[in-house]
Amino acid sequence: LFSLVTFADVDNANLSSATVTLTNYVAGQDVLEYTTPAGLTATLNNGVLTFSGNASPAVYKAAVESVKYKNTSQNPDTTARSYTVVVSDGNANSNSLSGTISNAYTPPLSLSKNGTSTFIEGGDPVDIGYVNTTGNPVVSNLTFIP
Repeated sequence: LFSLVTFADVDNANLSSATVTLTNYVAGQDVLEYTTPAGLTATLNNGVLTFSGNASPAVYKAAVESVKYKNTSQNPDTTARSYTVVVSDGNANSNSLSGTISNAYTPPLSLSKNGTSTFIEGGDPVDIGYVNTTGNPVVSNLTFIP
């Protein structure tokens, strides 16, 4: 989410925290994946991810850049998610960086011919039988990639 973010502090060599807040968080669907650099700790609670520890802006940049959003639901809430990032040097908070994540939904694909072939998103390919224009049965292999 944050590959072009710049971290700097004019009056301190180190920062003490960074918070990534996901607005419209949906428990059981929304996941924030991240890597915690050495020297920092991370806590995640209801869409609020906080990195903390005394570390350089470069370490905090790496932490925030590692944050990735994904939705794990087969039937996700498509409400857009907003995010905000704020860092602190322990004396004052930075200005905030914010943006929006669109949560497009692709329903599971179900195909059938006489009720015999069903494909579920993320599943294995299935054979689909159909009849060509000459009336002969034809089988083709379908792979659906979302």
